Amino acid sequence: MAFNKKFFTTGGIVAASPSDAPFDPLQNFETVTYTGNGGTQKITGYIRKGAAFNGSSSNISIGSVGMGVNNFTYSFWFNTNNITTANANIISPSADHGSYGLQLNTSGLGAYPNTGDYLISSTGIISPNTWYHVAYVKSSTAGHTLYLNGSSIATNANFTGNYNAATGSVTKFGSTTNNIQYFNGKLDQIRFFNTALSQSEVTTLKDETYASSTKSTTDIFGDSSGVALYELDENANDTGGNYNGTATNVNFLGMAFQPDFVWIKSRDVARNHYLYDSIRGANNQLISQAANAESTVAQRMTGFISNGFSIGTSGEVSTTNEKYVAWSWKAGGAYVTDISGDLDADISANVAAGFSIIRPDVQTGVNQTIPHGLSQSPELIIQKNTAASQNWMVYAPSILDPSTRKFAYLNTNGAFITGGASAGTGFVPTVDSTFITTPGVSGVSNYDYWFGKPNIIYAFHSVDEYQKVGSYSGGTSGYEVTLDFTPRFVMIKNATNAGGWLIVDSQRGSNELYPHISNAEDTTTTNVVLGTNKFTLNTTGSWYNASGSTYIYLAIA
Repeated sequence: MAFNKKFFTTGGIVAASPSDAPFDPLQNFETVTYTGNGGTQKITGYIRKGAAFNGSSSNISIGSVGMGVNNFTYSFWFNTNNITTANANIISPSADHGSYGLQLNTSGLGAYPNTGDYLISSTGIISPNTWYHVAYVKSSTAGHTLYLNGSSIATNANFTGNYNAATGSVTKFGSTTNNIQYFNGKLDQIRFFNTALSQSEVTTLKDETYASSTKSTTDIFGDSSGVALYELDENANDTGGNYNGTATNVNFLGMAFQPDFVWIKSRDVARNHYLYDSIRGANNQLISQAANAESTVAQRMTGFISNGFSIGTSGEVSTTNEKYVAWSWKAGGAYVTDISGDLDADISANVAAGFSIIRPDVQTGVNQTIPHGLSQSPELIIQKNTAASQNWMVYAPSILDPSTRKFAYLNTNGAFITGGASAGTGFVPTVDSTFITTPGVSGVSNYDYWFGKPNIIYAFHSVDEYQKVGSYSGGTSGYEVTLDFTPRFVMIKNATNAGGWLIVDSQRGSNELYPHISNAEDTTTTNVVLGTNKFTLNTTGSWYNASGSTYIYLAIA
C-alpha cells in the first residue's frame, strides 16, 4: 500500500466499546457558520457548546466586572442536566453590583437583584437538556427585567436605585461565591454590558449564531457597551483580556468534538465547495462540484483541532466579512489500517454514528473486498478518485434496486444511471455488513472510476434517532418527510431524473446550497423547511419535488 500505516489489525477495525452514555448528536455532527477576517482563525463551533459544569465542584471565578452600577445587562446561554428543589447558581454576584445573580430550581428561573425584589419565572418554564438564552437587564429608571429566549418573563420596577460601588469582590459562574449550590449543565457566550439593553438588542443576542472574529467581539453593538465576553470554547478568558476567569473542574467543549471530515462553502459568493478529512490530511482538498484530483493548498484548512478546525489566510475560506458554512463530522479519529479484506484499508470509523472514512489500497483484481469499519451495510457511499480528474461517484444500494447497480455523480445534476454502457455493470460495488466489494469487470477505459486508483470513500448508514438515509416520491406541495429526530442537516438528490443536489441546515434555515455547483447561497426560496421530526417540501419542482421522481436524502440530527 502506498500510504503510511499507523496500526495493523487482523480481525477488522479496532473500535471502542459502546458507551452507556446517551448518544449526543452534537458530539458527532455540527454545522458551523463563521465570518472571514482575511487572516487565520480557529473555527470552534457556533454558540451553544461552551463549558460543562459537573454540579458538585465546577465553577469559574472572575474579578469584579466593571459594567457600571446604574444600568447594566448580562446575557448567556445555558442548558441544565437536571432541575431540583435545591438552588443551582448559574451566576453569583460580586458586591459592587449588589445581588444580581441568577438561580434555577423547581420554582423556576429566578434573579435576585435585591432583598424583596426577586424575579421568578413560572414553574416548568425550563426543561432539562435544552438550550435557553437568558438576559438580565438592570435599568436605573425601569427596574429590572428577565428575558428568556428574547421574551420578557419577569419584571420588577421596585428596585431602581444604584448598586453598591464596593470593589474587590468576585463573580462566579456555576456556584455561589462561597462554593455551594453548584450548577449541573452547560454555559456559553456569557456577555456583560454597561447599559440596559433594549428588547431588540436582547433579541440580537438571542439570535447570535457566530463564533468568529466579527460577531463575537466583546463590543457586539459597536457602541462601547460591551464590557466582557466569555466564549468558553477553550478557556475561561474574557475576549478583551480584562476580566479573565479561573476555571475549576470545568470541561470546555468548543465544537464538542474534533472533526474528521469538514466541508466548507462560502455563502456570499460563488466559490468552490472544499472537502477535507483526517485520513488525507488537513491541507489536502477535494472539490465537490468538480472532477479535479486532490490538491494540496496551503492557507486554506490548516488543521483539525480538539474542538474544531483551523483555517489560513486564503480568501477562499477567509475573505474579510464574507460568511461561510462548514459541515463537520466526527469519524474515529486517528485512522487504523484494517487488513481483514482482500484490499487493506485505512479507516476512521464512528460506528455509533454510522459514518466512516475509508482509503483502500488500489484494486488489483476483480470482486475484491474492502472493510468499511461499520456495524452494518453502508446505505450511501460517496467516493472520489483522488489521483486523477474523474467524477465523484455516489451509490445508494439500500434505496435504489441493487440489481440495477445505479450510481450518480456528486459533481453533476444528472440522474442516477443504471450500470451499463457508460461505466459497465461491473463498475458499481456491492456492500454487506463488513465489506464493500469492488467491481467485477476490468480491462476497460472506465475501470479507474471506482477502485483502480487511489480513492477516498465516505460511507453512511441510518442510525435510529440520529441519521437517516432514505427516499421519498415527489410531486406533492407541502409533503412532509417524517423522521424519528429533528434534522439539522438534509441533503437531497433526484434519483430518477436530472436535478441538482441540494443542502439545507438548521443554522442557515431554508437557504439552499448546491454541492454540484459553486453558486452562492440561495436566500430567495423556502423550498425545503426543517421542522420537528420532519422536513417539508413546500412546493413542487424538478430538483427536489417533481412528480414521477424518486428522491434520496441524507438527514442528520
